[in-house]
Amino acid sequence: LGMSSPRGSSPSPPARGREWQRTAETSSSKRPAPQESSVVPPPAKRAKLAKQEAPFCDGFVLGSKPKASDYVPVVRAILLRACTDYSGRIITINALPSVGLQGEWAKQTFRAACRAADERYILSPRMAKIIVARGSQVRGKLVEIVRTLFAPNYEFARSTNVKTIAANKEKAELLLHKSAAHYKDPTTRAGYAENKIIGEVRQLVFFKERTSVGIIFSSYFDPIPFPLIALEITTLEFCAKEWQTGTFSAAKFTEKSIAEAYAGHLADTEKWSKLNEAVVDKLRRKWYVRASRPVTKITSTDKAGNMDEEQQNALRDELAGRTGDTDSE
Repeated sequence: LGMSSPRGSSPSPPARGREWQRTAETSSSKRPAPQESSVVPPPAKRAKLAKQEAPFCDGFVLGSKPKASDYVPVVRAILLRACTDYSGRIITINALPSVGLQGEWAKQTFRAACRAADERYILSPRMAKIIVARGSQVRGKLVEIVRTLFAPNYEFARSTNVKTIAANKEKAELLLHKSAAHYKDPTTRAGYAENKIIGEVRQLVFFKERTSVGIIFSSYFDPIPFPLIALEITTLEFCAKEWQTGTFSAAKFTEKSIAEAYAGHLADTEKWSKLNEAVVDKLRRKWYVRASRPVTKITSTDKAGNMDEEQQNALRDELAGRTGDTDSE
């Protein structure tokens, strides 16, 4: 007879069961170690510089009329770039912006100029006035150039002679009839916005040199935008009215004096475009190339030089008769 187990004791687990339990405990305790990520974290962003007040230059006198030269060179450069940007918007987007839009443009152009210079300055109300003032300045520059070219282009003459005054008056009436002044041929009103004076004015006002608005902010002008065309036509019409009596009488080129005409001509440019959009787009691109070409040719080599085309042709003919091999050469 086998011996019985003591009363109240539980039977021991079989050896195989104990081995399985140890294996399970061991495997559960050995979890795979997490692997390090192979993704490289992005570089830390450079902390933005805090905006600072724009310092005045030495010798600045408070109370003077605000101007860019009141400030240290770096701020002056930022302001001048913002002013040029603002001028470009006046010329090509809206010649007569509301007060609210003027303030918004001042902020936008100043921020853009700061980014270009990698600087951070606070735009003060005084500095904003400097930028906004460029609106009337660029319009004034435009009418000044148009006035200079207007009389010789349309053959007006300053005189007290009765016949000359009568002839002037007749010409002015022709140019003002259905706003004919901007046409290539004012008599037949053919060649919309193609009078030669317009191209001359563009080069003198917007593309004269490397620092001109049409060069620095060329995207505003390519192709020549409708608001610019409307402003040019408005200015020509304004100058024609100054000769309306047959004798020149200068008038003030103010926002109020041109607002109605500008709105009308802007609407006309859109009507003109819809007549044949493909052709009009090509014309506007051609006008941009034609206006900017004299300056872009110079800036591509950075030097104008002293050798004109006639001299180059003469030297080309001279070199054609030489070989460069003889000692006498």
